Amino acid sequence: GWTVDRIMTDPIVSEDKRTWTYKSDPSILMDAAYNMRVPSATEMIAVFSRDSKIDIPEIRITGPDLGNWQRTDVEIEWGFIEGKEKVDFDGKIETHVAKAGRIIPIDGDTGTKVTSKHRFTSKYNGGNRRGIIVPLIYAPESSPGLDSRVTVRTNKSGFTFKITDLDKGPIYIPLHNVFIKKANNRQTVKSYITELKSKNLKSIRQMTKEHKEAQSLDELMNEIRMWTCPEGSEFVPFKEVPDPVMKVDLSDAGWTDAWRAATNQLRGEHMWGGLAYEVGRVAHEMNMIGLHGEADKIYDYFLKSPGVKPDGDFVDGKGALEYATSMRHDMGYNHDGTHSSTGRMLFAIADRYFLTGDKEWFKKNRSRIQDAADWIIRQRTQYLKDIPNRKDLFTAGLMPPYMLGDYAIPTCDWHWYYFDNALSLQAIQRFGDALKDIKDKDAKKYLKEAESFRKDIQRVIKEEEILTPVRLGRDGMYHSYISRMAYNGGLTGPEMGAPQFPDCDMFKGSLALSEPFAVLEPNDPRMIDNLTIMEELGINEKSIANKAAARAKAGLSTDDSWFWLPFVILPKASHNANIFLLQDDIPNFLRFWGNAYASIVGKDGKLWEHWHLGNYDDCLHPDNGTAGWFLENFRNMLVMEIDNKLWIAKGTPRSWLEQGKYISVANAPTYFGTLAYDINSDVDNGKITAVIQIPDRSKAKSIIVRFRHPNQAKIKSVTINGVAWNKFDPSNEIIEIKGLSGKINVTANY
Repeated sequence: GWTVDRIMTDPIVSEDKRTWTYKSDPSILMDAAYNMRVPSATEMIAVFSRDSKIDIPEIRITGPDLGNWQRTDVEIEWGFIEGKEKVDFDGKIETHVAKAGRIIPIDGDTGTKVTSKHRFTSKYNGGNRRGIIVPLIYAPESSPGLDSRVTVRTNKSGFTFKITDLDKGPIYIPLHNVFIKKANNRQTVKSYITELKSKNLKSIRQMTKEHKEAQSLDELMNEIRMWTCPEGSEFVPFKEVPDPVMKVDLSDAGWTDAWRAATNQLRGEHMWGGLAYEVGRVAHEMNMIGLHGEADKIYDYFLKSPGVKPDGDFVDGKGALEYATSMRHDMGYNHDGTHSSTGRMLFAIADRYFLTGDKEWFKKNRSRIQDAADWIIRQRTQYLKDIPNRKDLFTAGLMPPYMLGDYAIPTCDWHWYYFDNALSLQAIQRFGDALKDIKDKDAKKYLKEAESFRKDIQRVIKEEEILTPVRLGRDGMYHSYISRMAYNGGLTGPEMGAPQFPDCDMFKGSLALSEPFAVLEPNDPRMIDNLTIMEELGINEKSIANKAAARAKAGLSTDDSWFWLPFVILPKASHNANIFLLQDDIPNFLRFWGNAYASIVGKDGKLWEHWHLGNYDDCLHPDNGTAGWFLENFRNMLVMEIDNKLWIAKGTPRSWLEQGKYISVANAPTYFGTLAYDINSDVDNGKITAVIQIPDRSKAKSIIVRFRHPNQAKIKSVTINGVAWNKFDPSNEIIEIKGLSGKINVTANY
C-alpha cells in the first residue's frame, strides 16, 4: 500500500532492553489520489546499525491486521501425473508471515528424505505417493499482503500458495504437478481430479472456444451496446470518410466502415499528444497502416525534446523522449510526465525503419534516437549504482520505479512496473536490429545490451512467479500469476488498497512481457496461466450475475452473459487481444477485441477514451489511443509479422468466409514490403481461393495463409498456381508458402 518514510526515534525500552516500542501519531494524513488526504500508514520497518559487528534482530510486525494465530499441518504431494512420476523433486520450504516447523515425508514415502529442517530431496522409488507434511502456525484473519504463505522452491522452479486457500478445499496446480491439502483431509489426488472432471468446470477461455463467434458488427453492437441505450437508439452505418492508405474491403460492410472511420480518426488531433506513453503506440500503429506522414509529425515533436527527467526515480533526463514541463519535486503536478515512456516512443521510431524501409530518415535522426537508447541503458544500469551489493538487488537491471498514470497527482506512487521494462527492452532490441540492418558497427553493442536487459527481466520474472501465490481459476485448478509490478506480492490494486486503476490487473498487468521483441514467449505456460487469470479477474461471478440481471430485464438471453461482457473500461492500454492473437487463440482474441470496440465506438465511428455503455451519440472527444489500439489488432488479424514470418488472415472471424464472401487488403505496409491479397469463399463448392502479391523489399522466412472455414472443415488439398502444394496443416487451417515471389494464386479444397 501507500506509505510514508519516517525516521522513528526515542523508543520506549523495556527493563530487559529486549523490547523497543516506537509510537507515531495516528492522526497524521498524507496526500493521496486526486488531492485527497488519507491516514499516513507505515507497513514496513527497516533496522540499521552503525556498528557492523552488531547482529540486527529479526523483525516481525503484529497487530489488528493479523488477527489470531492458528496451528495446522499441510500436506504437499507431487509426482502423480502419468509420465512424470520419476522426475526428481528436490527443494526447500519458505514461509511468509507463517512459520514452519520441521517437515516430514508423507506416510509411505520412502523416496523423500528430509535433509534439514526445511529442505528435502525426492526421488521415485516405485511407491504410490511422494510428498511432505509441513507443520505451520499462521494468521488466517490477516489482510491482503499480510496473508500467510508457503513457498516451495524446487530444483527447477517453484510456487507459492496462501494457506487460507486450503479452507476452500485442496489446491491442484497442474503446471507444477502438485496437490496440496490440509493433512486431516482424507481426499486423494486421484479422487480429487476425478471429482473435478465430473464437475465439468471450464475456464472463460474454454467456454469462449465452445461459444459461437459474433457473426457481424450488427450483432456485436446489439448484444453489447444498443440495449443499454435510450429507447430509439439505432446502430446505423458510419459517415463517409476519405479513403485510407491501407485499404480493407470486407463483405461485412460494418467492419469495412469501422476500419475506414478509425483510420480517418488517426489523421486528426491526438487527445494526449504530449505524452510519449499515450501517443507512442498510436504513432507505431500509424506506420502499421500506412500513415507514415502523420506518424512523422509525432516523431519530429519528440525527437526535438530537450530530454527532461519524467515522473519517476530516474537517474537523469538527458536523452529521454519527454518534455515533462510541469514537474515539481521530481513528481508530476499535471499530466505532463506522469506516465512517461521513452521506451514506447523509441520502439515506434525504431520499428518505423522496418515498416517503411526508409534508411535515410533513420540515418538523419540516428544521433537523437541513439541518445534515447543510451538514456534507457543508463537508467537500468546506473540506478542505485553506489549501493553495496547492488547486483543482489531483486530488481537489479530493471528500469527505476516510476509513475504508471495520472491518477495520483500530485503524489508519488512509484513502482517497478514490468510494463515499462518490456517497452524499454523492445526499444533497445529494435534499435539494435535497425543498426544491424544498415551494417552499423554499433549494432553489436545495442543487441548485447538488449540481451542483457532481457536476462535481467527474465531473472526477476522467474522469481516473481515463484513468490506470487497461485490463484484459483473457474476450471477448479490453480494457476500461476505475474502481477503488474515487482515487490507487491502478487496483489491486485484493490487488494493493495492503493489508488492505482482498479482494473489495471485485468488488461495491462505484465502482458507486455510477451509482446514481440520483449521477454517471454506468448505461449510460455506462465503467460497462458497469467492471461487466463487476468480475464477471470474481470469476468468474475459478480460481474456475470450483474450483467445477466441487466440483460434479463432487457429481455435478452442470460445463459451467455459472460460472453458479451466488456470488462475493460480503458482498452487503449490493454494487451489482452494482442497476446491472445500471438498465442493463436483466435476465439478469445475476437471476443475481447470485438466486445471492447462495441463498448467504446461513437455513432460517427470515432472512438472514445473510455467506454460509453448507456448511450450512442457522436464521439465529440475522440481519443486516438483507442483508435490506434483498435486498428493495431484489426491490422494484425489481417496482416501480421511473427518471427520473420508473414501471416495473412491469421485471426479473421469465421463468418467472413461464408459462401460468396471475401476479404480484400491492399497497400499494407509490412517488414518485408507492401502486401496485397484477395480471399474469396466458395465453400458451398468446397473451395476457398486467394490471390496474393508477395512483398518484395526483403524476403520473409515464409508466408502463412489461414482460411478460417465457417464450418471448421479441414483442408484436403492445396494448389498454388495450379500446381499441387503439400505444405499445409489442416488442424491449424494454414498453408505455408516458401520460395515463391510475385503474384500467386492459392486454392484450398475441402
